Amino acid sequence: MCAMQVVKLRDGLWQWGCPHPSWKAGDDWDQVVWSTYYEAPGATVVIDPLLPDDPDDLERFWKALDRDVERRRLPALVLETCSWHRRSGDVVAARFGTPVLGPASEGDPTPGIACLELGMPTENREVAYRLGEDVLVTGDLIHMRDGALTIAPAHWHDESQETRAWYTDEVAAAVAQLMSPTPAMILTGHGHEIRQAAIDDIVRSHE
Repeated sequence: MCAMQVVKLRDGLWQWGCPHPSWKAGDDWDQVVWSTYYEAPGATVVIDPLLPDDPDDLERFWKALDRDVERRRLPALVLETCSWHRRSGDVVAARFGTPVLGPASEGDPTPGIACLELGMPTENREVAYRLGEDVLVTGDLIHMRDGALTIAPAHWHDESQETRAWYTDEVAAAVAQLMSPTPAMILTGHGHEIRQAAIDDIVRSHE
């Protein structure tokens, strides 16, 4: 059993990583997946949360999150970048009496967080979130593989003809839009955070 990894990026912005229970050897994604904690102006937010399996880690997680929600005296908010990243979102949402918001929701979830549509053509679509002015949070489309940012293969979303066509014709433009203005950090669901990402490197990986 792998222990939960917790990394402070700046005041009010953290990531934690836990092994995904569905991962198996040979999968084309890393066993440890990452979730984000962010202190937005109007809410205490977690994005794509996955709770640790280890009882001691779980107790430590709840103690820290309960303390931060109480300290800030603001609503808790659970966001997901895509439906298959619901992970432990329902459990966290139930604890604080809040809904899980994601691609099916309308508008920006709370002041200080912008929901960015990617224009994917099917119900299995993904959104990204911009935290403040300079932090981008992505689910699957942009992720880290072998130490570098890359674009997810189409089958991570679905096998439909529409999705394959979107990847062929529109993915580069969608990624470029996410990168404008260029974020200081990209927080990915697969792989740890990247600073000062280069859009050319990301797009080139898909060519």
